[in-house]
Amino acid sequence: MAVRIRLRRIGKKNHPCYRLAVVDSRVKRDGRFVEFVGFYDPMTSPHTIELKEERIIEWLKMGALYSDTVGSLLRQEGVLHRWHELRTGQKPAEEKEAQGEKKPDKAETVKKKIPAAAKDKDTAQAVEVEAAKKAEAAKEVKAAKEKAGKVEKAEAAKEVEALKEQAKAVKEAKGPKEEAKAVKETKQPEEEAKAVKEAKQPEEETKAVKEAKQPEEETKAVKEAKQPEEETKAVKEAKQPREEAKAVEKVEESKGAGENKKAEE
Repeated sequence: MAVRIRLRRIGKKNHPCYRLAVVDSRVKRDGRFVEFVGFYDPMTSPHTIELKEERIIEWLKMGALYSDTVGSLLRQEGVLHRWHELRTGQKPAEEKEAQGEKKPDKAETVKKKIPAAAKDKDTAQAVEVEAAKKAEAAKEVKAAKEKAGKVEKAEAAKEVEALKEQAKAVKEAKGPKEEAKAVKETKQPEEEAKAVKEAKQPEEETKAVKEAKQPEEETKAVKEAKQPEEETKAVKEAKQPREEAKAVEKVEESKGAGENKKAEE
């Protein structure tokens, strides 16, 4: 069975108060309990807390656990401190008093604290002085850095201006060259066009010559085509008298042959 020490509500409406009860962890808040080990009233000022320290420590020895609220109450009343001393083997404060160990007087503690405070004051002053020195040194370093930064900025600005002047001088020096290059580039298309035109001119001339020669060739071809016809015509005309003469001879022969036949008859 897991045992816990937790609060159990009692009291009137709008005026709650609680008992510290040792209960089984499985039981509800107002259920069965094993033992009451304290009382807590949060409505009073200051709060009322009554604890049975011996019984609480006995239950803690047996392994009982406590809730968060009960733990804060036990811590306020010093029960947990006593329980820690018992667990670690240290002597509780009551046993030390019973054994005759005296508590240090307040006067002695004050006397001890005064030189410590003086020492602390001296150390505090020394720390303040060192801090002031460090702050001044930091300021000086910062000022030196700012001055160096300004000098570097001024030098950088001078370098930039020098570079700008150099670039301007280079640009001015390149000006005539660029103008000549631009003129050359503008002339280049004209020269190319002229070269193309000159290259095309012989072609056009040869084409014109061909076109001029073409009619002559055509007339020559026509003449050559007509020449055989004329030759055949001339041949025919030359043959025609011969054929006529042959026909006349045949006619005459036929006539002579007829006359001969008639003479024979």
